[in-house]
Amino acid sequence: MEMSDHLRAVRKNWWIVLLTLIVTVSAAAFVTVRETPKYASSVTFFVGASASTGTALQADQFAQQRIASYVGVLTSERLAKQILAGTGLPMTVAEVTSSITATSDPNTVLLGATVTDTHPQRSLAIATAIADDLGPMVAGLEDTSHAGGTQVALTVISGPTLNPRPVSPSKTLNLGLGILVGLTLGAGLAIARQLADTTVRSGPALQSVASAPVLARVSLEARPRHQRIPLVAAAHSSRAEAYRRLRTNLMFSSVDSRMQVVVVTSSLSGEGKSTTAGNLAMVLAEAGRPVLLLEADLRRPSLGECLGVESSVGLTNVLVGQVDLDDVIQEWGADGLHVLPSGTIPPNPSELLGSDRMRTLMTTLRGRFDVIVVDTPPLLPVTDAAIVATQADGVVLVARHGRTRRDDVAAAVDLLRAVEAPLVGTVLNMTPERASSRDGYHPYATASADQLPTRAEHWWTRSRPHAHELAE
Repeated sequence: MEMSDHLRAVRKNWWIVLLTLIVTVSAAAFVTVRETPKYASSVTFFVGASASTGTALQADQFAQQRIASYVGVLTSERLAKQILAGTGLPMTVAEVTSSITATSDPNTVLLGATVTDTHPQRSLAIATAIADDLGPMVAGLEDTSHAGGTQVALTVISGPTLNPRPVSPSKTLNLGLGILVGLTLGAGLAIARQLADTTVRSGPALQSVASAPVLARVSLEARPRHQRIPLVAAAHSSRAEAYRRLRTNLMFSSVDSRMQVVVVTSSLSGEGKSTTAGNLAMVLAEAGRPVLLLEADLRRPSLGECLGVESSVGLTNVLVGQVDLDDVIQEWGADGLHVLPSGTIPPNPSELLGSDRMRTLMTTLRGRFDVIVVDTPPLLPVTDAAIVATQADGVVLVARHGRTRRDDVAAAVDLLRAVEAPLVGTVLNMTPERASSRDGYHPYATASADQLPTRAEHWWTRSRPHAHELAE
C-alpha cells in the first residue's frame, strides 16, 4: 500500500481511530486519577575546595572530580541510616535511598539532591536532613593526607525547598501520551483492517482485479421485504441514472461491432446480477426498441416472480419442444419490454443451455429483438453462465460492494477467458449512497436524462436492419 492508500484506509475506518483514541485517553485518565500524587523537595550544594599547596585551578579540578563520588554518597545506605536516626521517620533504608535522586553538572561544582515522596512533609524532612548531614559526612570521609593538602567543603546554596504542587502524575503528559498512542494504534488498526479486507470496495479495485472497466456503480436502496429485486421506480433517481450510465457505457464499449446479446452474471449468488439484468433491460426498453429479458438462470430463477409474470412455462419448455416461443414470451410494462422466463426447472440445466436447440433459439431471438439481456447463474458454482457467455456479444460481471471477494472476481474472469467470452466490463453493485455520489454517479438533469434513450436508440439500431426489414 502507498501512502495515499494508508490515508484512505484511515479515513474510511475513522470510527476505529476514534474508538481507539477514546479507549487510550480514558485509560490514561484512569491511571492519572488512580495514581498516588508524589511531591518533591530539592536542595543544592556548592562544592568548594581550598589548597594549602598548588594553584586555585587545581583545587577546582579536584572539586569537580570529587562531585561524582558525592553523588554516590547521596544515595548510600550510610547516609540513609543517618537520616532515619535523626528524623525518626517510619521508613526503611531502601525506601529512603530510592526516594533520593542526585544530579551534577560536570562543567560546574554544583551538586543537587531531589527527594520524591507521597507525603510532602516527609519529602521536606528528608531534604532537610540531607542539607544538615551530607557536609559533615563528606568531611569525615575525606582523608586530607591523600588529598595533597586540599580540603573540600559542601555549602548549601539553595533549599531545602518543597514544591507544593505534585510532580507525579503529570496530567498533561499522561493525556498527551494517551492521545499519541491512541492515534498511532488506531491508524495501525485501520490500516490492518484494510489489508485484511479482501472484498471489493471501490471502482479502481474492481477494475484492477477484473482487468475490465467499471461500467457503473449502483447504490444500495431500501426496498419492501416482499420485493426481492429492487426495480427502478423513480425515473430520475440515482439508481435509475446509474443503470442509464451502464447502458451508455455499453454503447461506447463496442464501437466497431454491435452488441446485441448481453449476458449479465456474477461470481457468486447474492451479488445482484438479476437486479442488474432486469433494470438494464428496462432502461434499454426506454429507447423504444424491441428488448428481450431472457431468464437463463435455470437453477434459482427469480425474475419472473419479481416482475409479476407467469414463469412456470418458459425457456426450458421451449428447448424441449413442449411449447412454441410465441406462447411464452410476455410483454411487460409500457415501454415494450418482453420477458422470456425460465420455465420449469430442469434436472440438466447445463446440457440444455449448451444444446443445439439453445443456439438455434438464440439465432431466432437475434432476428426478432434489437437487444437481448440474459440473466444467468453465478460463474463459480456452476458452468451455466460460461456456456451462455460463448453465445453473447458482451458479458457484464456484477460484484457486490463489501461482499464480493477479489479472489472470486479474479476466478470468475479466468473462467470467462477460458471460454473466450467477451467481458466488456463490470458493475459495482450495492455501493453506499455517499460513495456513489463521490464517484460522480449522481442524478442528471431531466433534460439530459431524456436525451439518453435517443442516443441509445441510435446505437442499438446502428448497422442493423429493423425487425420488419428482416421479415421482408
